[in-house]
Amino acid sequence: MLTGAVAGAVLIGPILWLVGQGSSWALLLAFVLGNPLVQGLMYGPMAAWVAEKFPTSARYTGVSVSYQLATTLGAGTAPLVATALLAAAGGTDPVYIVWLFVALCVLAGVVYLTSRETSRGGLAHTSEDIAEERVDLLPATDSLPRV
Repeated sequence: MLTGAVAGAVLIGPILWLVGQGSSWALLLAFVLGNPLVQGLMYGPMAAWVAEKFPTSARYTGVSVSYQLATTLGAGTAPLVATALLAAAGGTDPVYIVWLFVALCVLAGVVYLTSRETSRGGLAHTSEDIAEERVDLLPATDSLPRV
């Protein structure tokens, strides 16, 4: 994922330049650089990376909520932000969009590098651990009120 963040930061300028060339071949090359290369390097391992951040008892919910919030806040607002940045730069120069993307790639790289590595540890919760947690949550029978 770090390779994808670096590739994204380095290639965003050339990709947007290729898109602006008005050539079908340049657009195809921009797509090949951006989608299978940069996006593949960043998002290919992301499912496993995000999943290992949550204990097994909350993994499905944690991953789902993370993806949904990131999509809503990030991808949902991206067209508005990009349009505003393009307008701020005069309407034809994507320089501010490039800098935003570079900043996001740097932020992603910092997160990857500072994230706790969990591959060498055991699973946070096994089925036995979950069963014990459920038993520990039950109140003692002698403390229940009598009816």
